[in-house]
Amino acid sequence: MKLILSSILLGFGGFDPVGAVLIMAALANGTKKKQVYLFSLMALLSTVVFGLIFSYGTSISLNYFINIMNHIPDMAYVFTGFLISIVCVAWFIRSTLLKGNKERVDDQKESKFMKFAKRSMPLAGFIFGFWAMSDPTFWAVVALSAKEGNILLTILCLTIWMLLGQISLYTLVVSLIFNVYEKLIKIASRYLDKNNRRKKLSNVTRIIISLFILGIGIYFFIDSLVYLLKGIWLY
Repeated sequence: MKLILSSILLGFGGFDPVGAVLIMAALANGTKKKQVYLFSLMALLSTVVFGLIFSYGTSISLNYFINIMNHIPDMAYVFTGFLISIVCVAWFIRSTLLKGNKERVDDQKESKFMKFAKRSMPLAGFIFGFWAMSDPTFWAVVALSAKEGNILLTILCLTIWMLLGQISLYTLVVSLIFNVYEKLIKIASRYLDKNNRRKKLSNVTRIIISLFILGIGIYFFIDSLVYLLKGIWLY
């Protein structure tokens, strides 16, 4: 249950509108709905597959590390906690101090990806799973899942993370299924464009997500450190 809750929080923390932007651009260029459905499905499947591979690779590595060290039974979780704290703090620094450079890089990636997506949306969706690897919250879910070693639970948590992180993408897909896509876009655009709400909402969302990720990193660092010093977990 703790792993599922962590996946939900990390999913919101890893919110990324790129998928939705790609879908809107594809639809504007005349891409058929079926291709969009295949893209979104393949994006989900590829993320779960990559996550499973890395999760079990991490699990094997951690077990090997623990056997060599012959240390405390929960050494794997201590290591995982420090790993999560490092990637979360690194993400916070990257998203705040390197914001301008990150936006330029993301724009370049989106432009190249859209050119490729025009050739094959399903294949583009599969490759879109690689995009998740640039998000530290993805690696946090992978690391936490590695400790559990449960394949079904790992699949569930990776699915939750993807659906919540790309909630704007899958909201658009649902709107396409029920034929309310254009209406949804008009309502959203009208609301966001009024009084420059789009930029304000983007800034507020970025700040909240950055602080949230930083908080996760601090929590896991303190949690692991306390266990090393006192032999107890905070939760």
